[in-house]
Amino acid sequence: MRYLAIFILCFFAVSVNAKQVEFPMGSGIQVEINNRGDIIGGKWWVLPSGFKFWTIEKAVADELSPLEEIKMYAMQMSSKYKISWDMFNKVIICESQWNAEAKGDYRNGKPMAYGLLQFWFKTFEAFKKEADMPELEYKDPQDQLTLGAWGFANDKESHWTCYKKAVLN
Repeated sequence: MRYLAIFILCFFAVSVNAKQVEFPMGSGIQVEINNRGDIIGGKWWVLPSGFKFWTIEKAVADELSPLEEIKMYAMQMSSKYKISWDMFNKVIICESQWNAEAKGDYRNGKPMAYGLLQFWFKTFEAFKKEADMPELEYKDPQDQLTLGAWGFANDKESHWTCYKKAVLN
């Protein structure tokens, strides 16, 4: 009975006095702390041995960064088209350092290549037509990854100088 009274007293004292602050921890767990510094949102457990431990009831995953999202998409495309992720990653690092707006292969001061896989516009359009993917957009990073993965799966590696540099050496 005494423990029940203490629990009720503590529960109402915390809930009446609480000014909750939420913050995400590095692990992705979200913890709430009231104005007295009490942690809210967890539960104490007592094992038959008497050992006590506390669990957090509310976990929130952190959002992915834009780079993490595009890498996840690249992994999905390498899996979909059954190409080596290690090879695909090495080529992208060599071509653009994962910069979705990278420009290269300059001719007369004008960039001929663009994006993660440094497609030339005419090459992108030719691959797109051959792959029967008319909806793809040249400057869309996901579309470049989709078409690039398709290209590697269809023996078009020779279109990337970085394939020779990063993979064959």
